[in-house]
Amino acid sequence: MKTIKNISKKNTRHVYTLMACCMLLTLVLTLTACTESMVNLKKEYPLNTECAPEYTTNAEYTPECTTSIEHITTSIPPQHTRISINELIIAVIMPDGTLWAWGDNSFGGLGDGSIIYSNEPVQIGMDADWVSVSLGNISTIALKEDGSLWAWGFNYGGLLGIDVAKNVEDRILVPTQVGTDTDWASIATGENSMLAIKTDGTLWFWGLDSLGQFGECYTGRAYRVTTPTQIGTDTDWAKVSANNVGALALKTDGTLWAWGRGARGWFGHGILEDRNTPIQTTPIQIGTDTDWASISLRSHAVALKTDGSLWAWGYNSSGQVGNGRGGGSWPDNRVLTPTQIGTDTDWVSVSAGVSATMAIRSDGSLWAWGNNHRGMLGVGSSEELVLTPMQVGTDTDWLNLLEGFWRMIAQKYDGSLWAWRDCESCDFATEIHSCPVLILGGVRN
Repeated sequence: MKTIKNISKKNTRHVYTLMACCMLLTLVLTLTACTESMVNLKKEYPLNTECAPEYTTNAEYTPECTTSIEHITTSIPPQHTRISINELIIAVIMPDGTLWAWGDNSFGGLGDGSIIYSNEPVQIGMDADWVSVSLGNISTIALKEDGSLWAWGFNYGGLLGIDVAKNVEDRILVPTQVGTDTDWASIATGENSMLAIKTDGTLWFWGLDSLGQFGECYTGRAYRVTTPTQIGTDTDWAKVSANNVGALALKTDGTLWAWGRGARGWFGHGILEDRNTPIQTTPIQIGTDTDWASISLRSHAVALKTDGSLWAWGYNSSGQVGNGRGGGSWPDNRVLTPTQIGTDTDWVSVSAGVSATMAIRSDGSLWAWGNNHRGMLGVGSSEELVLTPMQVGTDTDWLNLLEGFWRMIAQKYDGSLWAWRDCESCDFATEIHSCPVLILGGVRN
């Protein structure tokens, strides 16, 4: 991949001339012929101090957007772009299969062999066959085209699945293969645990089994699982999403399953659990419906059905479930069974955040609800809690949701990546605001 050196302000006109040429080329050349010249990860643009007017929230609650440096690229084909985010890092797989990352590297999560903070994308190794990446709190796992599984970062509890001669190292700073299997199909990360599905439909776990929530022998102490371990014997798992105390998963027949500790109601089985409730160490079916299509889990769960309807349940302290209620105290702030949000059936994507939820409709519009502290949702409301879905701006070209911890991340059809959040402590590689700020891939019209 070719890169372009940082360009100073005095050459700004040349930057825009170059960008215009690249955009013109995309109209007459094939994507394959243009990819190398279009994509570059270290092009630095002048300071941006402006919020898009349509995203500006009530002035009383929205801090002034301070200057920020945006590290962006020309358009990236969204169908080939794979992005993951946690509280510290953004990781991106480019169309050519190379892996890039930037952010706080204290735990080695970038994978560049260092623990040095980077505020611009750095390429991770020289391989160009990455297909999927997932960031946990302090570690990273990724898949290659050949179905091999790789991990790096903080190896707390052996959560990387790399048992270094029984002497678990603190940090692994470069991608290291997990075992020798080459039949991994999908990956998911919890707080200190990893889950993956193989091509044969089997489900696997490794990491810190602190509560026995993943079926291991819990004896009152955290149990380290340092190599991938199969959960049960079923061979029909399709999708999985995890939090720090358990997981939700879908089977190929459209049924929904859960295990772990469901004290905040995210199990969805109608029972209000407490600390004395036994940990569910094996998957149990939630309800009898067979039309679940996708899931996303934090302390609350959100899901879509095959008819396009939107459902949510679990912890609702900030209105993140979206059923018109929120706040209060235990147990009133729990929703114990899957509850449909509104009656619309045009939802295509949904993502659960720490205390908020984002979703996209079939018309490409973006919606958010939940914790709106200092206008962080970007919905134009001054309310601290947004209890039902509200539209973010007026754009209708949103494609993917990539929500991270306490921040909103979304991708448009042109491949561009946008981020926004409460501006009280904007220090996440680039400044992130309560109005969408372009951080990667494309130029705002």
